[in-house]
Amino acid sequence: MAKNGFLCKKYLPMTENNSATPPEIHSDYHSDEAPAASRSGRSRWSKWIGMLVPPVITVGLCYVLFRGQDFGAILAFIKEGCDFRWIALAMVLTVAGFVWRALRWRIQLRASGIDLPVMPSVYSIVGTYAVNLVFPRLGEIWRAEYVARRQRAPFATALGAMFAERLTDVLIVIIMLVATLFLARPAVAGFIAKYPDAYRALGGFLSSPWLYVVIVAIVGGIIVFVRWSSESSLVKKTQQMLRNIGRGFVSIFHMRGSGWWLLLTVVLWLTYFFTLVCCFETFEFTRQVFAEHGYSAVFVCYVLASIAMGIPSNGGIGPYQIAMMFGLGCYVPDLNTTDALAFGNVVLAASLIMIIACGIPTFIAVFFENRHRK
Repeated sequence: MAKNGFLCKKYLPMTENNSATPPEIHSDYHSDEAPAASRSGRSRWSKWIGMLVPPVITVGLCYVLFRGQDFGAILAFIKEGCDFRWIALAMVLTVAGFVWRALRWRIQLRASGIDLPVMPSVYSIVGTYAVNLVFPRLGEIWRAEYVARRQRAPFATALGAMFAERLTDVLIVIIMLVATLFLARPAVAGFIAKYPDAYRALGGFLSSPWLYVVIVAIVGGIIVFVRWSSESSLVKKTQQMLRNIGRGFVSIFHMRGSGWWLLLTVVLWLTYFFTLVCCFETFEFTRQVFAEHGYSAVFVCYVLASIAMGIPSNGGIGPYQIAMMFGLGCYVPDLNTTDALAFGNVVLAASLIMIIACGIPTFIAVFFENRHRK
């Protein structure tokens, strides 16, 4: 009996009162993880595609964007015409955005039963942006895994809360896009008049019956697959993930501190907006656009840049500059491409520098935190 007791104490996990307990009691974190055989069974092709598509998009867009451009002229324009004091202020606001998002994320996690301290919450947000610089869209997975591992919480719960947070961001961007169509209607109409061929091509694409045939076919295929494969592990895991996402999203409206969550959401997006306002003060031609058209010009560029950041690319490189050029083109008919590229590069570089500058100490802190917790 004493020997069996020794084996229990040696091989079973210990509670706070040093009594051996069955492994099932402490299996919350691991219960949501896929078995090793299931993980190893994933398609190698899907992994490679997921890793290669964003860099390919980034390289392709950069080639189209910078083809035929004079890099010397762009650098000279930045060196001579950029007021870096405003860029420094924009960098400070970028860091503030990390903090506001981390505080909001903490409230949302608490509603899902995960009480994450403030600094680890900040680490999770900065780490997400840093990982996305190298592996786009994997930062969100890293964030959910970090929170689940640190707090010994179900991975699916953390992932559902993360997806719910991203879904609210998508809804906000959609609302802002609709507002843009009303607030900047004259500017958008002027841009369409300047490029009628592009407008007709877009209209033809949206009115094509083949577009809706493809959409119906995809939706129908998904429905058939789910019904015929309702007992498969993939479908069950997908359904469980969607339920967790739904619970995470619904919890926003019932969680304690929902007023603070809403306030932090407003402050967060206002911080992003005024970060771009500061950037508009960096060059003479953007200052002139701001002086003539006010906040509506900044708002259009802000919304388009927010949409561009959703395109899978490394740090938004490529889509971001194109979005800025498109937004500025709505207000500057004879826009100089070199000037617009210089502006987009400076704004994006300021953000990326702060992500890297904050990301390095973040991962150092996470490393020592993991060693301490072991």
